[in-house]
Formats: sequence, C-alpha cells, structure tokens
Amino acid sequence: MDESLIIISKPREQTETIIQAADPEKDIFHVVADNVTISGFNVTGTDKSGICYTGSGGIIAGNKLLSDRYGIYLKKAENITIENNNASQNGCGICLTDSSRNKLVNNEVSYNWFKWGKYRNGILLKNSNNNKLTSNNVSRNWDGIRLENSSNNELSKNAVIDDYFCISLRDSNNNKLLDNNVKSIGYSFEITLGKSHNNTLRGNSAGFMTEVKVSSGPESTNNTLEGKQHIRR
Repeated sequence: MDESLIIISKPREQTETIIQAADPEKDIFHVVADNVTISGFNVTGTDKSGICYTGSGGIIAGNKLLSDRYGIYLKKAENITIENNNASQNGCGICLTDSSRNKLVNNEVSYNWFKWGKYRNGILLKNSNNNKLTSNNVSRNWDGIRLENSSNNELSKNAVIDDYFCISLRDSNNNKLLDNNVKSIGYSFEITLGKSHNNTLRGNSAGFMTEVKVSSGPESTNNTLEGKQHIRR
C-alpha cells in the first residue's frame, strides 16, 4: 500500500481477525506510505515480515504477530508508534533498521528464537537512532533487546526477564538505559556492552538484593553506571 490509510479490525473481533500469508515468501502487510494505522489483527505465517513499514507518522497498535520471520519490521521509517502489540514465536519480534525517532510502548515480546537460526531477538535496533523504548515486557528470547550500531536511543522502564542476554549493545553509543528490570537466565549477563561508548546505565535492577551483571571489555569506554550494577570483564 502506498497511500495514507487506517486499517482496523472490528472492536469485538480485535486480534481475532486472522491475516495469514497466502505466499509465505512475501510480507503480509507491506506499507510504503505515511500516516498509515494498522490495528487489531492477528498476523501469522510468513517467512518475511508480518508488518513491514517504510514511511513516517504511522501507528501499529493492538496486533498479534505470530510465527513470522519478523513480527514488525520498520525499514527507513520515522515517527512511528508501535504500542500494545503481542509479538511471539517469531525470528525477531520487533526489528528497526535505518529507522529513527520511533516509539515502542507497552508491547509484549516473547519466545522469539525457536525457528529462525540467527533471527532470535525480541527487539532489534540496527543502524537506528533516537528511538524510545518504554514499558515493554520482553521475555524468554535469546537476545531480549539488542542494539547494533545504534545511538542516542532511550530504553526506560522495560521488563526484560528470562532472556539469555537481556540488553546487548554492539557498536552503539550515547544511549540511555534507565530504570529497566532485567534478569537473565542462569549465569549470563543482564547487560552487555561491546565496543560501545558514552552510554548511561542508571537505576536498572535485577530483583531485590540482586546486582545487575554488566559485561564490558576494554574496547568499551566512558560508560556511566549508577545503582546496583557491576561490571564484570
């Protein structure tokens, strides 16, 4: 679709309106337009993206994304609001590539790692800057939230629980990780900083009387930690 639209399922049938891939080699929703709203659908069964969006000013809200390679995929998108979606059992629940100034709020993102090999992230930001991730529940993924070459993003008040790696930064600078609840599986690290600089980690917790384990090698510098967080090399 290449024009502004609002696509909403009937309120009584919200997320019961199932959109299944006729051709699993194609995106189910493929949007190249501004100001498009997609709300209330159950989107499933593609080897591509459940919802792929290129454009600005759109809203993706109240959808269920199941068993897609990418549940929601923003590519060269900006000022998109992604809220109150449930993305589970995908390769990547929510993926942003070359996208900026977007908001991810109150999404449930879980079990995104079973089928797709290297595609096993809850939320992935790649080459994406100035985004805000707030109050998302991200659980039981391989990487809960992963940033690659992404800077000036703010991650706040997210619950990132029972992921193998909760929050991972790679080649990502000047990000803020604020007041997140993070608890990894077993002995892995809650927060990993790889070749990442000038990031602020403040007020993050891993439960009562439990210290957040932060992995940061010598190639990561000038990162600020405040609260019960401890770097282990």
